[in-house]
Amino acid sequence: MAISDLHPARRAARALAVAALLLPLAGCRPARSPDVVVVLVDTLRADRLGVEGYPLPATPAIDAVAREGVHFTRAYSASTWTKPAIASLFTGLHPSEHGIRRQLRETGHKVRSQRLPESLPTLAEQFRAGGWTTLGTVRQVNLREKYGFSRGFDHWEMPRGADAFAMVDAFLASLDRAGRDKPVFGYLHVIDVHWPYEERLPDLAEDAFGPIGPEDRGHVEREAIQAARREKFAGFDVAALAAAYDHGVAFTDRAIGQLVEGLRQRGRWKDTLFVVTSDHGEGFLEHGRLEHTFAPYDEVARIPLVVRLPERRAPPPGARRSIVSLTDLGPTLLELAGLPPWEGVSGRSFAGVVAGTEDDGRSAWIESEDARALRRGDTKVMRRWRRVHFWNLAADPQERHDLAAGGCEGPCAEEHRRLQAFAHALRPPPGDAGAAAATDDEVAELRALGYL
Repeated sequence: MAISDLHPARRAARALAVAALLLPLAGCRPARSPDVVVVLVDTLRADRLGVEGYPLPATPAIDAVAREGVHFTRAYSASTWTKPAIASLFTGLHPSEHGIRRQLRETGHKVRSQRLPESLPTLAEQFRAGGWTTLGTVRQVNLREKYGFSRGFDHWEMPRGADAFAMVDAFLASLDRAGRDKPVFGYLHVIDVHWPYEERLPDLAEDAFGPIGPEDRGHVEREAIQAARREKFAGFDVAALAAAYDHGVAFTDRAIGQLVEGLRQRGRWKDTLFVVTSDHGEGFLEHGRLEHTFAPYDEVARIPLVVRLPERRAPPPGARRSIVSLTDLGPTLLELAGLPPWEGVSGRSFAGVVAGTEDDGRSAWIESEDARALRRGDTKVMRRWRRVHFWNLAADPQERHDLAAGGCEGPCAEEHRRLQAFAHALRPPPGDAGAAAATDDEVAELRALGYL
């Protein structure tokens, strides 16, 4: 669902740019279409990437992929926690449209969580119908098969307790089993950056990343974050928590480097459309909150997005400033893979932006359980409960100065009207979502990850 359509001249330029990417497939068609591999790093903040200007050496592998392709400086998730964000990636719909919005609910001693409606077509189903073998290697308890996220995947595995390196090994093994007869759509979801920040590499330089704790570098005790969640944060070392998080980012980045090397060794890298992104960021008290799942401030709503195309179709590398959403990624991948448009979705392909044609008319819609936000141009407007918030992010990228604090007038009122119009235009979710109960083991895993 777009706020505004492209100007005809810009639409024509976009069509030419996308055609230039697809032309090699038509003029000198390879034996098969390209592999498409999406690596989603759960909880990875956009500002931790070196190509985003982060001063610590946390992401050399991701940065190397970005230098081969493009990276988006204004990419946004559809939500501030995993389940609705991935549902939007898999369906091309906003959270209010696919119906997964709420956090887990406890009833007595039971925990129930929403399911992905069976009536909604998924991205994996689109690729499978187009002739791709579909592979999913996922570690995220919220995405279990009973919640509907495996639909459309020929092979779906959830190695319990596996770190990012083991997940990469499992994904490469499934890729080897799939063979080379058909192209592959692969989805790899790793969770090592997520709380409790405990997977580490011992050789990370402390002078670069900082100490994690006085005694135990490998784990930040649960009691510490519980204390920090209280209203008063006096005496809590947020810097130590952020350093622990950075160690997890660096650990995961090395695993991604191992994946890229594995694809190179198999002769698949040059013909692979490779994406690195996330489902949301993480808060470190920028707005008084830790972790995520709260209102869509940029520390949790803005996500990294790196897109690297096959070598024969490489667009001009570098940064892209157009606003794009995780909801838009599915339609984009289908277009870049040469498949028909995904009908009936709200996400809008940004293949033209990948090709080099910026689109200043794009916007991103973000939902949390208690707030909705519209990111457009240089501004973001958010409605939380009955209060409106408004920021000019060009002048205030940290969202420190709420321009609606004294009343929503002028540009704020105009953007708020857009937000309300967008909300009213959202289609109702299907009625076949339902919910599924978590097992005792799954409840324990949810608690360990901080969801309960």
